[in-house]
Amino acid sequence: KCGEPAHVEVWEEVRIQRDFFPDIGLEFEIIRRAPLLKEYVTIEEWEYNFGQGSFIRYLRFENGRLRRITTGDYGY
Repeated sequence: KCGEPAHVEVWEEVRIQRDFFPDIGLEFEIIRRAPLLKEYVTIEEWEYNFGQGSFIRYLRFENGRLRRITTGDYGY
């Protein structure tokens, strides 16, 4: 709908998280025994520049899903 972005950046991040098992005993025991999981996330940030009278928009995608839209300065 917006057309092609003016600029695209793509990179990969590794995120570490604990795998919790809520049905096992006390919370402390869960945290102490929970294994760590690596998650690979592909990040894409698209920049849309609609010109001097409008603000630049940044769309952030994580693994192909839109996660955030932010507004920058006026376009160029």
